[in-house]
Amino acid sequence: MEIIQTILYILIIISAVLLILLVLAQSNKGSDIGLFSGSTDMVFGSQKGNVLTKTTGILATILIAGTFFLGVLRAYDTKDRVKLEKTEEIKQEGKTLEELNTKTEETKTPSTTQIKEEQKTQ
Repeated sequence: MEIIQTILYILIIISAVLLILLVLAQSNKGSDIGLFSGSTDMVFGSQKGNVLTKTTGILATILIAGTFFLGVLRAYDTKDRVKLEKTEEIKQEGKTLEELNTKTEETKTPSTTQIKEEQKTQ
């Protein structure tokens, strides 16, 4: 499980760095007038993407999917660790209970009849 998580971490880091570099390498194709004037063409698909934009989309998908699967794996790993800790606690408590049982059997208090018999013999 740890190997898969390590591979996902490496994949996420590489895709994040490449995604940053690709976004910086792309030229601004929209006009600089207005807040959304240039980005509406790209959102509504008025022009076909080149290799950089397609690669950016693929890397973004890898980044999002990788982080999602890493979160799922971490959740299962946490559940397994909690179960393991609980079973270890139960085992430790079981040992202490067994030890307590043997100690109480060894040091049982005598019954009232045993005390009376001992007093009569003295």
